[in-house]
Amino acid sequence: MVLQIIQQNLADVGITAEIVSYDEASWLALRKSGEMCSFVATWTADYNDPDNFIYTFFGSADKSLIRSGNYYNTEVMERVAAARAIVDDDERLAEYAALEAQIIQEDAAWVPLFSRTHLFVISDRIASYTPHWAGYSDYSFLGVTLA
Repeated sequence: MVLQIIQQNLADVGITAEIVSYDEASWLALRKSGEMCSFVATWTADYNDPDNFIYTFFGSADKSLIRSGNYYNTEVMERVAAARAIVDDDERLAEYAALEAQIIQEDAAWVPLFSRTHLFVISDRIASYTPHWAGYSDYSFLGVTLA
């Protein structure tokens, strides 16, 4: 459904897009070759740091190629690699925000389509519960106390 919506949105502005399905092995091989034009994927943070997204996909030409991002801006990739070494928190977050603006908003190398909504249901029997920082709700009950 998401692909059909994107296809229609592109058609609305005069771009013809073809939806192609592959078996997993062929898809992975094509993606790793750097020849895939675009694809839909999801990513969830492993740790609470902007580096988890930006460096993983745009930290070098090799990182971009293997994930088929095919990002071309080597100056930005050098900044991404250098941002990992910034120790001042405010400076580091400002650089990652600037990199995100460049990569996503200016260069459109990555187009976010949606963000997951995490729902939590708490009953009167629960005295305290603090959700995981990333919103995971399916496995962690540490810190839950009953009333």
